[in-house]
This record gives sequence, C-alpha cells and structure tokens, in this order.
Amino acid sequence: MEQELCDLINAERTSRGLEPLIHADDVRAVARAHSEVMQAEQDLFHSGVDGDVNSRLTNAGVPYEGIPGEDIAWGQGPTTVIGWWMGSPGHAAPILSAAYTDIGVGYATGHWWTANFIKRK
Repeated sequence: MEQELCDLINAERTSRGLEPLIHADDVRAVARAHSEVMQAEQDLFHSGVDGDVNSRLTNAGVPYEGIPGEDIAWGQGPTTVIGWWMGSPGHAAPILSAAYTDIGVGYATGHWWTANFIKRK
C-alpha cells in the first residue's frame, strides 16, 4: 500500500509537469516508524514522543537539506488519502513542491499514514 500511495502522489506531480519523487528506502523507514508510533498512541500528530520530522530524519541519518515536508492521515485507503490531501492546500503543498526530490510513504496497520518529503543532500 505504501507504493500505491507513492504512485498516486507521483501521478499528481507528473500530471502538473513536475518530476516524480524517488521513493527512498531510508525516508520510507522514517515515515513507517512514525506511522507505527501514531498507531501505538492511537493519535495523529506531527510532533510527539518520537520527535518531529526534522529530528526523526536526522536521527535516522537521512541526508537532506532545507525544510522537509510531512503529510499524515488515518483511517482511509490510498485513493481516499490522496483525494483528501489534494483537496487541502496545506497537504497538497508538499506533494506539489518542486523543491523535493525524495519521498518516504509509511503505513501502519489500521490505515495510519505518513508521507515525508525531502530534498536529498
């Protein structure tokens, strides 16, 4: 399901003339771990017991520059998630940003989703 959501994100990008993002294993691992923490806590959050997106990426040794992006969701499948994100300007912004090169989409049982966006260093 992670790859399916990544493919849907890249379809949104390429339909607007943007380059597809690389679904990077190291970024995916960070995103998946955050989804698992949200599932364990039964709560959606960008910053919590596992830190924020900056600290999670840095602690995992992911080489990135600039400000990373993060979208989160709960309770839906990939098609519904991308529709919801694209319908929200704040969530669509990282999806449609030309500044990012890589993405990591992480899923945890129960439809807990995290998408992290970075510019690879």
